[in-house]
Amino acid sequence: MDRKITALIRSCTSSIDYGIKTKGPKPHPVHVNKKKTIIKAFNTGNWWLLRRLSNQDFKKHFNGEETFYFAGNGRSRDPYTLALIDIDCHKCGSFQGAVAFVEYLRKHHYPNLFWEPSTNRNGVHAYVLIEKRGYGDSSVNQALNRLQAFLQGLLASTSFDVEMVEIKGHCPVIGWAEKRGEIKKISMGQLGKLTREASLRPDEFKRTTVLRCFDLLKLPLPEKIQIGGKRKGKRPPASISGCFLTEEEVAKTRSSYLRLATLLLDHHRLGTSSKAVVEAEDISIFLMFLNFFTGNMNEDGSLPWARFKNFWDVVYKSGDIDRPFHPNRFAAIRNYLTSLGLIEWTDRNYKVGKRAADGRKYGGKACKWKAHQLLLGLIQRAERSETENEIPKAVEEDGERTSLSTTNILGEIKNLTRTPYSEMIKPQQIYDPPPLIYLPVDISKYLTPIEEIWTVAI
Repeated sequence: MDRKITALIRSCTSSIDYGIKTKGPKPHPVHVNKKKTIIKAFNTGNWWLLRRLSNQDFKKHFNGEETFYFAGNGRSRDPYTLALIDIDCHKCGSFQGAVAFVEYLRKHHYPNLFWEPSTNRNGVHAYVLIEKRGYGDSSVNQALNRLQAFLQGLLASTSFDVEMVEIKGHCPVIGWAEKRGEIKKISMGQLGKLTREASLRPDEFKRTTVLRCFDLLKLPLPEKIQIGGKRKGKRPPASISGCFLTEEEVAKTRSSYLRLATLLLDHHRLGTSSKAVVEAEDISIFLMFLNFFTGNMNEDGSLPWARFKNFWDVVYKSGDIDRPFHPNRFAAIRNYLTSLGLIEWTDRNYKVGKRAADGRKYGGKACKWKAHQLLLGLIQRAERSETENEIPKAVEEDGERTSLSTTNILGEIKNLTRTPYSEMIKPQQIYDPPPLIYLPVDISKYLTPIEEIWTVAI
């Protein structure tokens, strides 16, 4: 057994979610670790509760003694996740048709695509790596859904003798709790069968096709797929206090805003000590709202934290974004953009208001900040790069061709210098002055002695 292959598979699959085929008359894959077990392990720190794929398990799988399944790696800091292109011919079609289709994909779309016959040779399993650094579980799953729609459309437009094609290996989606390190819910990933022949053909498996999550997210969205699993169909524009976000503007969080967010993270990594990890889509959503608020400022020029949160919550509940508002992520992104000089502060002081008997707040004060012109320029260039016909650059950067517009954006981002945290502008709370308290000795000098009063009275 090639230990390097098992290490590669471990690095691009979920460490908490995997499956095994059951025994009996109707064998089928089941998740080994249950939801409640995973939640308990995270929230108590008892990681021994979770079962992991051991080297012995891999050996049994490669030898055909057991059958194991994988779920995708949704951790944004890890560079790759594995995905299975499952070409099925169970009820109709033929193995020869499945082979012809996968060879067509290798020739016209995905060179070096690694594939092997499926169980009982009633189809083909092909494996691709998804380069997704900076993208979290929800965004990766959206990318896989778009890839599946593309392949299904491709199959429908050809005459290959194949029943269907699916993408498997979706990531488990974690819902983090407010307390650091704890989770409140988890949606299990979609299991895909682990490769058996990678141990026999390790070099081919290592050279399989690598697709970029960013490129997959630009593929047309399938009509029957619900974004974030929330609802179908179009939504009315989100409206709060007479301000509107159009559907086109929200869609940019998966295109131009996401592109700019990814480039920012690639060249100025955002670190955090919290389990509420900041991902590229978080920054993408933040940029959308910040751009909107900068063009629709309050009359006094303030941008309250509550206004940001209210808008974010409404659009999240409508199902158009997949990342909920989180105060720790919000503060981390705002500080991050401030350190790069992309946020303009005119007043960093804020004051918490007092609540009256009728429940209303009064006496509060919000900070005054907005997007800097430099950031607005980067947003405009990112939008143009989505609509203009991009001209490929003659040279390669990091082994990959880039467009001229993207190269210009990269040049500006690389020139940004981060301000040290200790010198950075941060919100500062101010308080009302305490009430004046006079001591008797201080008051006595303003009072007429009682003897003088009596003298006057007499």
